[in-house]
Amino acid sequence: MLHFGHLLPAVFSLIHFCLSSANQCLDNHTFQIEPDKRDTKLNGFTYQIFEMTGPKTCFNKCILRPECHSYNYNRALLRCEINTQAKNYSVDDFKYVDGFDFVEIEKYRGNSFCDPCFDKPCKPGEICQKLSQGTNLCIKDYESSYCEDDWQYFGGYCYNFWKFQKSWHNAQEDCKGRNSNLIKIENDEENTWIVSSFLTAYTIDRIWIGASDILNEGHWVWVSDGSNLTFSPWNYNEPNNSGTGGEDCAVVKQTDMGWNDTPCGLINQYVCKKKSR
Repeated sequence: MLHFGHLLPAVFSLIHFCLSSANQCLDNHTFQIEPDKRDTKLNGFTYQIFEMTGPKTCFNKCILRPECHSYNYNRALLRCEINTQAKNYSVDDFKYVDGFDFVEIEKYRGNSFCDPCFDKPCKPGEICQKLSQGTNLCIKDYESSYCEDDWQYFGGYCYNFWKFQKSWHNAQEDCKGRNSNLIKIENDEENTWIVSSFLTAYTIDRIWIGASDILNEGHWVWVSDGSNLTFSPWNYNEPNNSGTGGEDCAVVKQTDMGWNDTPCGLINQYVCKKKSR
């Protein structure tokens, strides 16, 4: 004789989760998604930002895109940040930011109450659109990630990692040949994303960035547009221009996500950056 008593708690838990999801996702007027973390955001994995966005719209911005695995949402600012990277992040990737909620989207995928395209999932780089006839259509996601196949999207720009090592000048020439420049890093979020996406992902210690003081010692500018550095997380005692030949070019390092100056003739791997289309 079969006994199913030991299975009842798991069955009731599953029913409770499904009913809870239905209650959260069905009614536009009472839409309530319980955040996985409060006053916290995932840092370094955001690839698209939407302003003046309501909570349900933010949820849909993420769940309709297969490459979105979580989002950060601020109700006061109506700011929606959708993130790549489903797993393999650590506690160090999260930071306390008052007013932000972090939501992991994967547990809602495939749920007919929450996922408008549960019956026809799209591919990464596409977005699902629900048609008036009740059918779904997968189209190219031009709004968030229109980069060539070998480029990665982040914050309105496309990035391409080049695994071969070159001097700083040769790396910049290679980038220019592909209608781009060595990376210009403009804030902490971009710096963190670059380290996570390229240095950590490919297990390398450092890459060239597009900053140099070749033209005027001590006056660091970006090679892409000649502008001054407004964000510059130099490591301790850097830049120091040490050595007989000087150090006029910059790298970002994996270990501490800080920058060092180094001789331009050394060879390093690098990332090119250009505006997305």
